[in-house]
Amino acid sequence: MVGSLMRRGNTRLAMGDREAARTDWVNALADAERQDLSHSAREIRDRLTALDMDAGSVPVPPQKDVGNRTAPVPTGADSAHQSPGAEIHRQ
Repeated sequence: MVGSLMRRGNTRLAMGDREAARTDWVNALADAERQDLSHSAREIRDRLTALDMDAGSVPVPPQKDVGNRTAPVPTGADSAHQSPGAEIHRQ
């Protein structure tokens, strides 16, 4: 069970679903600890640590489609009062 959860977590991470990968790896860690598989548990902890460290990097703002381009979603306090496409006109 540990190996299949680890592989499923790897696949989900490759698809960009970090939280699903984390869930699979946490479940794999619980199984590894329950079965006293210290090597597997250490490997899973390393993967979770790497996932956490990667998440600590500068977040990429969400993107939205504007015409044929993708523009960052405004994050300022006054962004709710801007007209659609205002982001493009400022560039």
